[in-house]
Amino acid sequence: FEPLPDIAIQDIRPKPMPSGAAAGSWRCATPLLRFHTEVVDTFADARQNDLQNLAEEMEDEIEHDRKALAKLFAKIDKDNSGQLTLQELIEGARQDPGFQSRLRVMDIDENDLHQLFQMIDMDRSGTIEVAEFIGPLSRCAHDSKT
Repeated sequence: FEPLPDIAIQDIRPKPMPSGAAAGSWRCATPLLRFHTEVVDTFADARQNDLQNLAEEMEDEIEHDRKALAKLFAKIDKDNSGQLTLQELIEGARQDPGFQSRLRVMDIDENDLHQLFQMIDMDRSGTIEVAEFIGPLSRCAHDSKT
């Protein structure tokens, strides 16, 4: 490993800013710095827009998921009572491919359905209403994707 020559060391050391006629060469750096600042600002704005778009897409996805869960609830609610019993939940898990897929994504099998039912039945009424069904299942599915 050879030491650097003295001239190379002098070139990388900071030098005082020139004055007089030589100062003009420093002025040419100002447009470059301005350009650099504009580029950085443009990318920062684009990133902020990307984050905002991502947040909006996530909100749209959650809303779409909630609507799909409402439709699923209606399909599983065989007696059209507006409430699901444990038996309807189990039958829905056995018969509805969409519900089966959702449960699979959340790593819930038929053995876990009783526990799921108890967790979802927030008011302990023995039945699940649509809001009780949608809220936790939407959050669980969304959390499993992130």
